[in-house]
Amino acid sequence: MDRAFRSLRHALDIFDYFEKQEIEFHVLTEGIDTTTPMGKCFFQIRNSFAELERNLMSERTKAGLAAARLRGKRLGRPPSLSAQQIVEIKARCLAGESMAMIADRCRLSTRTLYRAISKS
Repeated sequence: MDRAFRSLRHALDIFDYFEKQEIEFHVLTEGIDTTTPMGKCFFQIRNSFAELERNLMSERTKAGLAAARLRGKRLGRPPSLSAQQIVEIKARCLAGESMAMIADRCRLSTRTLYRAISKS
């Protein structure tokens, strides 16, 4: 059920839709039968805890990323070119070599080369 609904509100909306269509909702693996008052209550409690867990995981992830940034970790994809490679590419450009030839030789796109040069 954690993955079936995005939030408690979404679960309740779907449940209301099921009730209006006279569809009985039974969760076989967890023994929830929403045709009974206790089943409805357990359905709501279960989805409340699922939403809480998703929110806590999101909070912990954000806190971990912030802590990594404070420690100086570089997050995301590593750069495709080192500082030395960028210097070499600039030298080749000044020597008259075209960006297409340099990109082909380095096995990169010309867009990557232009972006790397503009950032340096």
